[in-house]
Amino acid sequence: MKKFIYVGLLLLILTNVYGQKLDSIAYTYGQLFYHSYGTGETIILLSGGPGNDAMQLESVAIKLALKHRVVLLEQRGTGRSIPTKFDEETINIKSAIDDINLLLDYLNLKSAIFLGHSYGAELAAIYASQFPERVKSTILISPGNSDSNSAFVTLCNMSARLGREENVRWETLYNKAWKVDLSESERNEYQYLNRLAYVYDKSKFDELLPLIDGHLNQKTFNYLSDELISQEFDIRNPAKKITSPIHIISGRQDIFEFVAYELKIANPNIQLHWIDQSGHFPMYEQPEDFYKTLNQILDNL
Repeated sequence: MKKFIYVGLLLLILTNVYGQKLDSIAYTYGQLFYHSYGTGETIILLSGGPGNDAMQLESVAIKLALKHRVVLLEQRGTGRSIPTKFDEETINIKSAIDDINLLLDYLNLKSAIFLGHSYGAELAAIYASQFPERVKSTILISPGNSDSNSAFVTLCNMSARLGREENVRWETLYNKAWKVDLSESERNEYQYLNRLAYVYDKSKFDELLPLIDGHLNQKTFNYLSDELISQEFDIRNPAKKITSPIHIISGRQDIFEFVAYELKIANPNIQLHWIDQSGHFPMYEQPEDFYKTLNQILDNL
C-alpha cells in the first residue's frame, strides 16, 4: 500500500514539474492552442519555420520548466491552431503579433521573457520592437533572416554543407519548387536535404531528424515567407529598436551564423553566445552546452 502511495506522489510531482497543460483561446477564426509547463516566471516559447509545429520545441519547454513557467504557443496556421479562414488575410505577421497579445492578455501577463528559435526568433524580435513594455527580455536562438542579400549568403552556406551529388539534387528540386508543385516524395526529399544542411555532424543526421523535423505546414510557410520576402524584411530593423536585454545563442557552424554578427552590429547591446560544433539546432546537437548557456542567461536576467 505504501508503495502505491509513494508511486502516486511521485507521479504527481513529475506531472507538476514536467507535465503540460493544453488549453486554447477563442478568437474570430477558431481556437488558438498553447501548452503550459512548470511554474515560476513566464517564458513565451516561439517555434520556427515559419509553419513548424510547436512540438519541435517541446523538449526545450520541459527542460526550462524545472525553474520557469513555459508557454509554448501553437502559432496560427500550425498544429491545432488552424483558422476557419485560411489565407493570406488571416495568416500574416500582423495576425501573429495580435495572437501573442491575445495570449498574454488571456494569461493576465503584463510582460514575459520571450524565447524564439529561427523564424520564431524573428517573430520575437518584431514583437519586442513593437511592444517593448510587454517584453522583459528577448533570447534569440539561431535567428534566420529573409532579405535578398542574406538569402543568397544562406544558399551559399547550404551548398558548402552539402556534398556534390546532394547539391545537384537539391538545386533541381529547388528550381522545380518555384515553377510547379513538388510531388509528396519530392517534397520529402527536398525537406530532407534542407535539414541535412542545418546539421554540423551529418553522421548523426538520421538520429537528429526526428527532433528537428518541424512537420511544416506548407500553406502557412508560403503565406508568411511570401510576405517577408515581398516586404524585404530585415531582422536588423526591429533588433535596433529593442531596449530590453537581448541575447543570441547560435551554433558556430549554423548556415545563418552570419546573421548573429549582423545583429550585433545593428544593436551593440546584444550579447552573443556561441555553441561549438553545432548547426541550426544547438539544443539537439549540443544539449549540454546549450542548456548551460541558456540557464546562465536566465539566471542573470
